[in-house]
Amino acid sequence: MTDENVIYLDNDKVFQKDVETPNDAGEYAPATGLAGLTVTVSLTKGGAGLTSLTDLPMTERTGQPGRYFAIGDGAAFRTQLAGQVDKTVFVRYQLPGDLRVWEEYTVREFRS
Repeated sequence: MTDENVIYLDNDKVFQKDVETPNDAGEYAPATGLAGLTVTVSLTKGGAGLTSLTDLPMTERTGQPGRYFAIGDGAAFRTQLAGQVDKTVFVRYQLPGDLRVWEEYTVREFRS
C-alpha cells in the first residue's frame, strides 16, 4: 500500500482529487473553477463526518486545472482517529448536487 490512501496520526494529510466534466463533444476535460467542493472523513461509508474533519474546503491548484486539494490537520486526526489505527475509514469528496465520491483510507499511527 502506498501512502496515498493512508492517514497517519499527528501528520497533516493533503487530500487531492482530479475532477473532470464532459464537454459538448462528450469528451472529458478538467473541471475548472468549482466552488463548494469539499472533503469529509467518516468512520463508515455514507456516515456522518467527524468533528473538525467535515466539509474541508477544497481549492484548485494554481497552474493545474481541475486538480483540487484540502489539508487535513494531523492533530485532528490524532483526536478523532486514535481508536481507528489499522482500520479503514472513508473519505468523501463532494460537490453538492453534482459529485459524491467515496474512497477507503487506512489509519496508521506511525510511518514505517
